[in-house]
Amino acid sequence: MEFQQEIIQKNYIVSQLQEFYPYCIEDTDKSTPEQIVLRTNLQNEEEAENFKKHYSAISNTNWIVYNYNPNPQKFVFSKTWLCHHSKRHKRIAKRNADCKAKLSIVIKKITKATKKTDKYLKYDMPLVGEVKVSLLHTHNTTSAETLRMLRVNDEVRQQFYQYFSDGMSPIEAIRFHENKFLLEDNFMGLANASLNPTHNQIYYLHECWRDTNLGSSINPFDKLKEKVPFYESIGTTVKFHDDHLWAVLLVTPLMKRNHPLSSSKEIIFIDSTASCETSSSTITIMLSATKVGALPLAVMIHASQCMQNYINAFELLKMNFPQCFGGQDHPDIFMSDDSSAEKGALAAVWPEAKQLLCHFHVAQAEWRWLFSHKMMEQEEKSTFMKLFQAVQVFDYIF
Repeated sequence: MEFQQEIIQKNYIVSQLQEFYPYCIEDTDKSTPEQIVLRTNLQNEEEAENFKKHYSAISNTNWIVYNYNPNPQKFVFSKTWLCHHSKRHKRIAKRNADCKAKLSIVIKKITKATKKTDKYLKYDMPLVGEVKVSLLHTHNTTSAETLRMLRVNDEVRQQFYQYFSDGMSPIEAIRFHENKFLLEDNFMGLANASLNPTHNQIYYLHECWRDTNLGSSINPFDKLKEKVPFYESIGTTVKFHDDHLWAVLLVTPLMKRNHPLSSSKEIIFIDSTASCETSSSTITIMLSATKVGALPLAVMIHASQCMQNYINAFELLKMNFPQCFGGQDHPDIFMSDDSSAEKGALAAVWPEAKQLLCHFHVAQAEWRWLFSHKMMEQEEKSTFMKLFQAVQVFDYIF
């Protein structure tokens, strides 16, 4: 593959850097057409790393560490980076352009000896930082393909972490962030992965955010145990059953207010949603029917939909809130779907309560039965289904 030779303009680099570093000047004695040498008043490693980040943003480049020289007797700081399109740690890869560009930052110590050989250390504001930048890249730094290979900068990473904390999913964060560039007609920013990350980068950021804030999907209980004191401080009860058939009980202050209501001892609706989040867990919610609509009594999250796992979840509620059904230890009726595991677990934990199948699942079973008969015309199936639904809601039969 042939690579285009590109030399970044010195004046542009210096002028852009001087917006952030007023005491940044070019050492014309050491600079060459292929390399620019700058002197700045960098004082420590943190300032050197920040300088590298600013230069990366200005030049549309990223850098990987090549050499680090922690010699406190000679330097305060000394580090060299290679362009991320170099062949370092790469063989045959899209990012390997065999780029020779380097970035070197040295922060010198001020001594009598160094002052004799370095005029920039004699200034009223000593320019102890020496930056050497290779301007020769073997690739175009402004092409769309190259821009999409840049790493996400720290500021954008924090923006996406905030999106996720605000409740956005990865795809919602992608659309929201892209729209900001479209509103400004900033198409260069839209193509730049350091400012507008690729989908893979965003999903990776979401995984990092999940691990930090919600814990690993493999073992979420470590993070949950850390957050239990916080939940308790706001009146939320969190209990869990920790084994391979794990279960978590969540009862908020609003749910606790619903426990003593008379409606909570009559009909309790139970609904389960499977394959939630990356852990493929099941969320089961208990609801009571009131004049203002359905009110939650408890939410249970568990590993699977097997009967024993349902029992583990229901036992957590029974153990921690035994009188949650309007002051009773069981409701009059449980209204659930046709899951044999769920119905079996309800019978095992609250055997005194009656169990009914809700209208939706009765109609769903009828729908499946009708459409399993191939000898019936399509129009007939729809007609019979409407008649069945009418019978379901009919007040009385003659």
